[in-house]
Amino acid sequence: TLFHWMLRKGIIKEIPVWPKIKGNNANTRVALTVSQQEEALVHIPNDHQAPIEFGMETGLRPGETCALKVKDINVVDKSALIRRRLYEGKFVESTKGGTQLPIPLSPRAFQIIRDNIKNKHPEAFVFINPDTGRHYTVKKLNQVWREHSKTDVDYYSASRHSFCTQIIETGINVLQAQQLMRH
Repeated sequence: TLFHWMLRKGIIKEIPVWPKIKGNNANTRVALTVSQQEEALVHIPNDHQAPIEFGMETGLRPGETCALKVKDINVVDKSALIRRRLYEGKFVESTKGGTQLPIPLSPRAFQIIRDNIKNKHPEAFVFINPDTGRHYTVKKLNQVWREHSKTDVDYYSASRHSFCTQIIETGINVLQAQQLMRH
C-alpha cells in the first residue's frame, strides 16, 4: 500500500520488484468457529476443561494462561492483568510483547475465573493441573487438546488464533483486536 501511494504521488517511478524468499517455515494457522470449539470441548475431560476454555474465551497465549495468578484478577472490573508467561518451563515476569495490560473478561471467562479462584491465596495459580497439583504447563494443555479434542487443529490455533478471527468477524476494528490480543 505504501509503495502504491508513493507511485501515485510521484515519489517513485515504479513499484520495486521483491526477491522471492525461498522456503516457508511459518506454521499454517487455521481458525475454528465457536460451534467447532464447543464440539471439541465436549471431548476434553471435565477436570482439564477450564484452562482450555478460558484460552478460547480470552485469546491468551497458552503460556499466559498457565502463569495467571489469583492476584492478577480484578473481580470488580471483571478483568485480568496479563503480566507473566510460562516460557520454556520457566516463568518470565513479562509478556511476549513486554507489556502488562489488563484484558476484559467475557461473562463465561469471568465465571471460569470465579470457579477457579475460590478460597485461593493471591499468589496461587488460577489453573491447577489435577494430575500434578501444580500449575499447568503449555505442554500439558497441548497434550490434553491433542489427545481429546478430536480435531487436527493445534491448541494455539483453536484458542488464540480462533479468538482473534472470531472477534474480527463480529466487526471489531482491527486495531481494537490488536489491543485485545496484546500484539
